[in-house]
Amino acid sequence: AAASYGITEARRSLIIAPESVIVDGSRFPLREGRVFLFFFNPECLHCLDAARELGKLDWGETRVIGVVTQQPEFGAQFLHSARLRARLSSDVEPLKAAFSFADVPYAVALEHGRQRAAFSSFDAAKVIRTLRSLGFAR
Repeated sequence: AAASYGITEARRSLIIAPESVIVDGSRFPLREGRVFLFFFNPECLHCLDAARELGKLDWGETRVIGVVTQQPEFGAQFLHSARLRARLSSDVEPLKAAFSFADVPYAVALEHGRQRAAFSSFDAAKVIRTLRSLGFAR
């Protein structure tokens, strides 16, 4: 079991983000500094709960990007009502190609374009503890 876990963790750190995506209508570099990508559907209540918890964090220098996977016209309203201070992207296809996931909410913590952590289930306490231990949030 320990070997399997080690292999899985090593593979995760090998996942590299695309060089950039479109965020708020402009190219945004993903391989500079710390970036937190939060994938969501604006109609998903689990996504809303997760976004509200993430909105309580002090992100410091980490740049937070909300990636809307469906209904992009409601993405900005979703982030506002969740009080998650994030920029918005609907450039989901290149990101989904790099970070395979089946459902939302889903998130990826990137450092210089390399995946440091991925979150496919949102146990808020565990996600927040991990983000703080990696230095992505305070």
